[in-house]
Formats: sequence, structure tokens, C-alpha cells
Amino acid sequence: MDYGVLSSYFDGAVAKRLVAVDIDGKVSNQHEFNGTAELRSLFGDNDIKGIPTTFAYLCDDASPLFDHGFTTWYDARRKHPTRTE
Repeated sequence: MDYGVLSSYFDGAVAKRLVAVDIDGKVSNQHEFNGTAELRSLFGDNDIKGIPTTFAYLCDDASPLFDHGFTTWYDARRKHPTRTE
């Protein structure tokens, strides 16, 4: 197998397991996913708008679901002295 073929289509790949605070309106009022160190290493520290994104829902009990859209990368707490997001 030529492992270099797929790598020419991607800058990187990151997976994030969503938790209640990311998606459940009863647990959090936020409207975004929290970033991770891996996402930060991929996207960096600058704001990026309109990133073409394929979203995948993976579950052991069902076929994968895919949707396409756009993502914005930013630090919602950039001006907070001790916390980033």
C-alpha cells in the first residue's frame, strides 16, 4: 500500500469525542465545541473562518453518518488572563 497517496489530500486529521458540555443544551449554554491540544496544533492560534469540513458521526450500532459544512476556529476566551477555549 502506498501510504503517501492519501496524505497528499490532508493537512491533518483530528478526532474529538463529544461530551455533554459540547452538545447538550441542558448542560451548557455554549454553542460551540471546546478545542483540544490536538486541534490547536493543527489549526494554530489565529482565527480561521469558513473551513470546509466533513462531519462524521461514528457509532458501533449504525452505519456512519456524514454531513458537510464549514467550521470557524477561534479562541472565545482570548482576552481572559488564565483560560483559553
